[in-house]
Order: sequence, then C-alpha cells, then structure tokens
Amino acid sequence: MQSAKHATLNFATYNPYAMTLQRKWMTWTAVTAVLIFWFLALNSLVGDSPTMDEQNHIARGLAFLRTGDPRLSLEHPPLINSLSALPLLTMPEIKLPLDSASWQRQPPDVYWYIFAEQMMW
Repeated sequence: MQSAKHATLNFATYNPYAMTLQRKWMTWTAVTAVLIFWFLALNSLVGDSPTMDEQNHIARGLAFLRTGDPRLSLEHPPLINSLSALPLLTMPEIKLPLDSASWQRQPPDVYWYIFAEQMMW
C-alpha cells in the first residue's frame, strides 16, 4: 500500500508537461524583459547624451594626452580621463582650443567647463 501511495505522490509532483509550460513562460518573460530593456535604453540614447560632465573628463583626458600638460586635471588623476579619451587620438579632426582664453586662464578648474564646451561643441 505504501508503494502505491509513493507512486501516486511521484506522479503528482512530477509532471513533465507542467515543467515545460513553466519553462516556456519563464523564457518568454525573460525575452520580453530584455526586449523592453533594450527598447528603453535605445530610446533614451537619443535625447540623454552626454550627461552632466562626461565632456569635461574627455576634454581633460585629450588635452593631457596631446600636450602632456595636466592643468585641467586638478580634481582627478589624469589616468582615467586619459583612458576615456584614448579613442579620440585616432581622430585628428578634433581640435583642442589651446589658443582660447579657457586654456590660458587660471585657475583652470574654473574654466575647464568652457574648454570642454569649446572642444566638443
């Protein structure tokens, strides 16, 4: 009698069709969530770039890489800024505004926003 009860219990707890249906729902839910994520991410790229100060870090990094002068990198070490600007070294058409007043004036941490705007835009 116990073996029949045990067999019934196993049949009730293991149903391959239910597991397959559950896996299908989980797969579709995951795929839907990923598609929604990608749609929202790509949609936000159109109007939300750059954020507050990425252009400043890139401008400081590029100025350091091209001139060796760390005057714009007073707040942060120049390594991370330089790494973010490495791809721009392959673009000679990007000019640094080294003749502008934003590069010449002191203290540079006040004028680096202006320098970055002149370089990027």
